[in-house]
Amino acid sequence: MKKGLKIALITITLIVLLGTVFAFIDYTRLKNDKKPIFIYRNVHVYTNTKLLGVEYYGLGYSIFDCKECMKKIKINPLYFSTYAWFISSSDIDNVKIIESEKCNSKAELYYSFSDNRNVYTYCLDDIKITEKNENSFTLKDYLNMDNDVIYDIIEKFTIWPEASFDDGGTKIFSGENFNILVCKTISDNNNIYIGTKTMGYNKGFCE
Repeated sequence: MKKGLKIALITITLIVLLGTVFAFIDYTRLKNDKKPIFIYRNVHVYTNTKLLGVEYYGLGYSIFDCKECMKKIKINPLYFSTYAWFISSSDIDNVKIIESEKCNSKAELYYSFSDNRNVYTYCLDDIKITEKNENSFTLKDYLNMDNDVIYDIIEKFTIWPEASFDDGGTKIFSGENFNILVCKTISDNNNIYIGTKTMGYNKGFCE
């Protein structure tokens, strides 16, 4: 066997083995309500205008996390083709906060993650997200599909960061008409607060 062909076969074998290991790990994470870590692209899948689920693409495999299907998570072998590397995902185009008419200056529980983190709103009735394809969702519905969407919002729509605190690493990020406070304290508080521009590191936050 020629040396070049042997190297090519070894390389392909290693890629397949790595893809198999990565697929197993990512599938297991999704089964445990955790985001896969070896993906390079994710695509939101719709039926009409309803968000059906998220398709994750990894090295030689895809995993469909479907919230509306009988089989919630489906794993498929993926074609080694250029298609998989250039899929366009639906990016967030706009974040709209809906302010409360009467603000009681207290944080309200909005969403709870499976890892005991919570998202709170401050002086808001809700938060709306619109994608480039014009599909619109509440932040709560979006979080059910993608737990990391808040960090995408921070990266795209806020200043990195506007202020930080000496409690272990808490930071506040400022958007056009909203603030996001991401707690990181020595007492292991990792809650997130989203509020109007008047919201700062208020008393009782991140405790």
